[in-house]
Amino acid sequence: MIRGALVDISLPEGEVVENMNGGHDSFRLLMDRVRTTRLTGYLRASLALEGHDSSGVVFIEDGRPIYAIYSFRPTGNDSVEMVYRGEKAMEFVCGDSLYSNSKIELHKVADINELDNALRGREADKDSIKSLEGYFSSNAPEGDAPSQNAQEDDVDQLSDAILEFHVKNVREKTSPKKVLEIDVELTEGESYLVEETSRDYSHGIFAYLIDHGRMTGMGITRSNPRSLRARIEKGKPEILWLTDHETKTEDTISPSLEKIMVVVEEFLMKEEKNVVLIDDLQYLISSNNFDGAVRFIRSLVDKVSERNSIFLLSMDPASLNAQEKSIIEREMNVLKSK
Repeated sequence: MIRGALVDISLPEGEVVENMNGGHDSFRLLMDRVRTTRLTGYLRASLALEGHDSSGVVFIEDGRPIYAIYSFRPTGNDSVEMVYRGEKAMEFVCGDSLYSNSKIELHKVADINELDNALRGREADKDSIKSLEGYFSSNAPEGDAPSQNAQEDDVDQLSDAILEFHVKNVREKTSPKKVLEIDVELTEGESYLVEETSRDYSHGIFAYLIDHGRMTGMGITRSNPRSLRARIEKGKPEILWLTDHETKTEDTISPSLEKIMVVVEEFLMKEEKNVVLIDDLQYLISSNNFDGAVRFIRSLVDKVSERNSIFLLSMDPASLNAQEKSIIEREMNVLKSK
C-alpha cells in the first residue's frame, strides 16, 4: 500500500503483471520480467520495518528505469516524512523489495505518456539513475548463487544501514536546536513564493515572523503540525494539517481550494498583522488542477495586499514544468532557499 507523500502521485493502474511478497527470489523474478518483456510501467514497493513505514515507485521505460521516488515515515507522531528522488530513491525502493515482508507490484502501461502526470517536474540530469541490475546484490552467475542464510544476512545488514540513514536524517530535520538564518526583508501586504526542495526554509521564515515580527500566524502544512509547531518559541499560531485523512490529535483541512480560501479569509479578518503559510503547492495542484490553483493564488495574493499581512507559499521548483513555474512566479515575489 502506497503511503505518505506518494499517495499524491497519480499512477495509472495499467495491467498488474505481478503482485507478491518481496525477497531475493521475488525481486529476481520481477527484474527478469522487466528485462525480457522490455516493460514500460512501474515497480512499486511498500514495507513496514520496526514500526516505520516506507513506500517507493520506480518508473520504467522499455525495460530501463527512468525515475524513482521514495517516502519514509518514522514511527511516532512527532516525526516528519522523508522523501527522496532519483538515485537515492532507487536504492531504497530496491532495498525494500528484498525484504520478505515487503509488498511489491509490477504494473505495465501501454505507453510512457500514461505516466506523464506522475513524472511531472522530473529533472533528467539531476534525477538520473543506474540500471535496475546494479541494485540486485545477488547477481552471481548460475551455480554461484549465495545461500539462503547469506541472503538473510545481507538483508539484515541492509536493514541496519537503511534505518541508520533515515533516522539520522529525521533527527537533523526535527532537531529543535537547528537555527535557520533569515536574511531577507519581507514587506507587509506582499506574497512570497518560497522555492525549496524541502519545507525547511518556509517553516523557518514563518517561525521567525511569529517570534520576532509580532505577527499572528496560520500554517497550513502537509507535514505533521508538530514539526512546524516545534520551530516556534513565543507565539501560538493556528496550524492545520493539509490532508484528506481525519485525526483526533490535530486540526485538519482537506485540499479543497474553496475551503482553504474561506478559512484563510476568516483568519485574515481576525487580527491586523498576520502571516499565512501554505507549504505544499504541489499537493494543491495534484488534488485540484493547475488552472484552479493559479486562480486560488491570485485571489489570495489580492486579499493579502489589502492588509498588513504576509503570504508564504512553498513550492519545490522541480515539481512544475518551465511554463507552469513561470506563471506562478509572475504572481508572487520569489525567495529561493540556499
